[in-house]
Amino acid sequence: MIKLIRNKSKIAIRLLKKNAYLHKILKNNKLPRHKLKEIQLIKFRKVLIYAYENVEFYKHKYDEASYNPYTFRTERNVLDIPMLTKEEIRENFPNRIFAKGIDMKKCIIDHTSGSTSEPLKYLIDPHNKAIRDAIHEYVRRIAGWKKNNILLLLRTPQSKNIDEVNGTRRIFSISPHSDIATLLQLFNSLKPDFIFGEPSFLYKIAIELDGLNYAFKTPLKGILSTGEMLIPVMKDRIEKSFNAKIFDSYGCGETVDVACECKSHNGMHEIMEHAYIEILKDQKPAKEMESGNVLITDLDNYAMPFIRYNLNDVARRSFEYCSCGITSPLIKISDGRVQDFLVSKDNRMISPFTFTGFISPFYNEPLRSMIDQYQIVQDTKKDITLNIALQKKIDINTKNGLIEFTKHHLGNVKVTIKMFEKLPQKKYEKFRCVVSKAYKNLDSI
Repeated sequence: MIKLIRNKSKIAIRLLKKNAYLHKILKNNKLPRHKLKEIQLIKFRKVLIYAYENVEFYKHKYDEASYNPYTFRTERNVLDIPMLTKEEIRENFPNRIFAKGIDMKKCIIDHTSGSTSEPLKYLIDPHNKAIRDAIHEYVRRIAGWKKNNILLLLRTPQSKNIDEVNGTRRIFSISPHSDIATLLQLFNSLKPDFIFGEPSFLYKIAIELDGLNYAFKTPLKGILSTGEMLIPVMKDRIEKSFNAKIFDSYGCGETVDVACECKSHNGMHEIMEHAYIEILKDQKPAKEMESGNVLITDLDNYAMPFIRYNLNDVARRSFEYCSCGITSPLIKISDGRVQDFLVSKDNRMISPFTFTGFISPFYNEPLRSMIDQYQIVQDTKKDITLNIALQKKIDINTKNGLIEFTKHHLGNVKVTIKMFEKLPQKKYEKFRCVVSKAYKNLDSI
């Protein structure tokens, strides 16, 4: 009984923290942009100094680089701060990268999916868990979700079918690997208002829905997408098959979402009170709508701070003001992760969109009637493999067309085409349309 009371007390405290933070960011998201920037920089300085004084890794890293965090005053000072890499996290986890005084019994050790490299572990303490809950709900609220709406999470691994924090049966979860009959049964019984999932899973289900000519009995209000690059061909097929608009969000497991899409669908609004986002070109801030490498500083995580964390993602930023009234800049994930870029024989970086648009089973004939799913794998600059899941056999002209197109963009490379009934995918990893193992040979994008 005492344990039950303690658990309920912990959930109640987390709920209070979550709702307080959610109320604050909802209230402030239409403040003048310079006011949000002031809030952001105050939080940045606070977490920076805290990390230096309480985390062994940051103390050593900054001292070794002769960096003094107490000099941080304005946005111009951000570039002075040494960058954080995934490799450094792995090398220093757990002993040197947690803040002093962490009660591990109250914390969760989670990890990334490892879809682009080996999984990376990170710590979530009770305070950060409340913040993460608030951010998740903020993303849903911006898309139009209300508390009386039913949300179905396509989540792997599968979790309990209950919203633990709110104690209501409005948020349900099922594995996206469930067979289509099980999913349809749940769609019909729950009649969800929103569905949440990663693009590759939503895309796979969309194909199955089309094959069955399925239509939702109660129209969806929206689809929430996160965790992967949402390429245009996937977006179009998912929206058509589910008969609903997608609301994309951007972030990572380590920092949770840092930007999300509103009903205007102009891009993803930065969640400025939660994260400081940098987009860099040649280690300097990229110009407006110029592609650059993404760094994130989590302004709320004190247990395991992420400061100038290099995601190896590529994005653009727009400073236009959105018609929805939210004042933060818009992030546009136009090109994907650095790992998704292909490398030509003469060392040019080739955007994955160059190929996804061409090989798409929806944008081009005769591939439309032949290919269900595809994957481009670059083992070296000279070797490309096209993995293709077929509805029916492709002819020699189509094969030659794929090979010629690949060579046109990448040079005189060796192109191997492999046919599958269904493309292989590890159960708990995201599916990647483009897998490049050659990008690491370049120093910059």
